[in-house]
Amino acid sequence: MGDRRDLEGLIECTAEVNDRNEIINLDHVVDEILAAGWRKRRTITTVEELDALQTAQSLIDGPEDPVPALIRDAQGVSHQRDVCNAGMDIKHGWSATWESFGFARDCASEEIPLPVTVLYAPEEGA
Repeated sequence: MGDRRDLEGLIECTAEVNDRNEIINLDHVVDEILAAGWRKRRTITTVEELDALQTAQSLIDGPEDPVPALIRDAQGVSHQRDVCNAGMDIKHGWSATWESFGFARDCASEEIPLPVTVLYAPEEGA
């Protein structure tokens, strides 16, 4: 079952409706949705914010096999942090680069069309 179906099921189980099919206990429904872990996806609008998302140094200092941050750009292309080249990025004074799905090269944050939606950020847990 997908996220949408899970959310629909949660609403159906917790919502009370009146005779016009309007939810009358909206505060309770919202509390249940938040308790189930739903959070609005973060939007990044600047290159500086994008650079700060999982820095090269955090990749070096973090776990041995880091899980990359995952984003979707304004054109719908998905990118993940390049966790393999963080040492080289630091050596050259660069921010960590991004691997673009469907493309054969890495790119810098300033090359990614903004805004981007954060699909996964390890330090944020979601």
